[in-house]
Amino acid sequence: MPVRVLRSGLFKTKAVDTLEEQKQTGKGEHTVRYIIYAAAAYFGLQYLLKPKRATAAIVTLQPAKEIVVDNDSAVVMPKQPVSNSNNTESFPLRKGMRGERIQALQQKLGVTADGVFGSETQSALFRQFGITSVTASQYPSIMLSKLKTLQPTNTSPVLKRGSRGADVYRLQKWLGFKDKASAKQGERIADSDFGQQTENALYSKTGQRSISIAMLHQYTKK
Repeated sequence: MPVRVLRSGLFKTKAVDTLEEQKQTGKGEHTVRYIIYAAAAYFGLQYLLKPKRATAAIVTLQPAKEIVVDNDSAVVMPKQPVSNSNNTESFPLRKGMRGERIQALQQKLGVTADGVFGSETQSALFRQFGITSVTASQYPSIMLSKLKTLQPTNTSPVLKRGSRGADVYRLQKWLGFKDKASAKQGERIADSDFGQQTENALYSKTGQRSISIAMLHQYTKK
């Protein structure tokens, strides 16, 4: 009989120990859950209170069209974009540029309308209007044929390679040549002799290798 009591007491002790362990385990699990919930609540609150970054929308504006109206016709010309640092058609229009304005100008001049301002375009512009580049104020006038055309007369002498004299000197000065007394090393000298340097400079500026005295007079008196 005593043995049974002892065994019963032993079972009761083990049951109590097991119950205590479960309680301790339960407390540990509750503590871990509490820490997890608290951390989730904290980071969730931080996310909600964090300022949101505004996302900027990039909008590309297509160039509009401007219309120059004449009594008999209207010329549609591409309008220069408001802000474009890489705009290749900004005035003045000159050799090396490309775009819709150049193409419209070429059509008006009667040359290949490829949209590239090359030697052919410069030459035609020089022949018809006596200019080698086009300003913003000149462009509408050219497109509407209101700019005075400078055509050499049939009787006007032509300056070309081999020509000499005061007119050649005047041409060289217009092309930026320096007098011998003031010229620095490497600068072109105005020597009144139409040679290779003069021809190259004239071609670079006008697209022509010769020029009439009448046309030169028009340029130098401006």
